[in-house]
Amino acid sequence: MALGAIDIANNQIYFRSNNTFSSLPTAVWALNGTGTTINLGAGGVYTYLFASDNGLGAEVWYVGDLHGIITIPSIFNLCGLTKWMLFGPAGAEVPDGGVTAILLGIALGTLGICRHFTFGLRAKPNA
Repeated sequence: MALGAIDIANNQIYFRSNNTFSSLPTAVWALNGTGTTINLGAGGVYTYLFASDNGLGAEVWYVGDLHGIITIPSIFNLCGLTKWMLFGPAGAEVPDGGVTAILLGIALGTLGICRHFTFGLRAKPNA
């Protein structure tokens, strides 16, 4: 779209800001969420933030040069925020939120307990 343009496609109205950008990376979905506080991590992990409102509108921000915790408006386009999505650059791995590490720890701990009880319940040979 041209700078400052308004366009209609897929029954949506699109407004293009007057910001000029160089070539931007392709968006690859990374994370969904709700609320106004978003942790972008150490930086460079996410490229775009897409936020939608209950008026069926949306905003997209380039966040590739941001890091840490950010806050987005709870109301924009005179409508309330409903959800947001983060997109990372193509080919980049999205960091795990820690759930996998926790589940791995629980699984290894459970195996260790099972092993302890299994070896402890073995019958001793008669001497």
